[in-house]
This record gives sequence, C-alpha cells and structure tokens, in this order.
Amino acid sequence: MAALLLIGVAIVIFYRNTPKPVTSGAPPVFDTPATSQTPSKENVHASYTEQVGQLKRSVEKDPKNTAHLIALGQFLMDGHQDRDAIIYFERAAVLEPQNDSLLLDLAVCYANDGRPDQAMVVTERLLTKDRRNVRALYNKGALLASAGKKSDAAAVWKELLRIAPESDEAHTVRGYLTSLEKQ
Repeated sequence: MAALLLIGVAIVIFYRNTPKPVTSGAPPVFDTPATSQTPSKENVHASYTEQVGQLKRSVEKDPKNTAHLIALGQFLMDGHQDRDAIIYFERAAVLEPQNDSLLLDLAVCYANDGRPDQAMVVTERLLTKDRRNVRALYNKGALLASAGKKSDAAAVWKELLRIAPESDEAHTVRGYLTSLEKQ
C-alpha cells in the first residue's frame, strides 16, 4: 500500500516538473488541464479517488508531512479541485516557505479559483526572492494580461525573454506577445 502511494507521489512530482507543451496563440493562462470539465464520479478514475483518499489519511496521521500535503494538493489541483488544493498547499507553505515549486502551484490554484490578487502576492513573493524565476515571470505576465494590463504583461514577458530566451516559457510567451501586440 505504501509503495503504491509513493509511486503515485512520484508520478505527480514528475508530471509537475515536466514542461507543458507550447500552445498556439491562445490567451495567456496558467497551466490548466486540457479539459475544463468538473470532476465527477463519471469522469474520475477510481485510482485517482483512492490515491486522494490515501493521501488524506496520511495527512490526518501526520499533518506536518509536507511531501504528502504537497502531493495531495497536486492531485486535487490536477482534478480541478483548486479550492481544496489551496488548503493543503497553504499548510505546506507554512512548513516549507522557501519551496518555490509549492508556491508556484499555490499561485496557480489561487488564479484558477478566481483569486488573482492572492496569486499575484505569491508570485511577487517568488520574484522578490529571485527576479529571474522564469515560471513566476510567466505567471505574473499571465495575471497582468488576464487583468487587461497588456503593456505591463508585455514588459514582464519581454524580461522573461531576455533572461531565458530558450526556455519553454519563452517559446510560449512569444506567441502571446504577438497576440497582445495585435490587440
């Protein structure tokens, strides 16, 4: 049982650290799954539900186990349950305030949950620590573009292109910049 849980956690961590595919000139958004369909009994695989249940039990037994808090948050996030994921990411962030990956996921969940101000606070926190955090720059530009601040978004994304011109984020941003400039 523990081995299955660890395998599930490893898959989520691998998935989280795998670059997302470059999309066409779609509007800038955070990394969201390809479908916007809300999870339900009909479209959620039983193993997902089982793994979430196992992680919840593990977190109940050991509420300070950040690996399980983060894995549970990621499973919930992947299952379009951002509001629930936020609870676990926030708990983990108290225990691991310097975990950039965790903070990035928390910012994405805030944005997906309709809380762009909180997403920006977390994103700025990351950028205060490291002005060259490419993923945080990408997300900041997405937040600004979503708020209609197109010139500010373009400035952030141009900085991203300057810092990391060959990154996956830079390839994605190039298409978004073209769209912003046409508007």
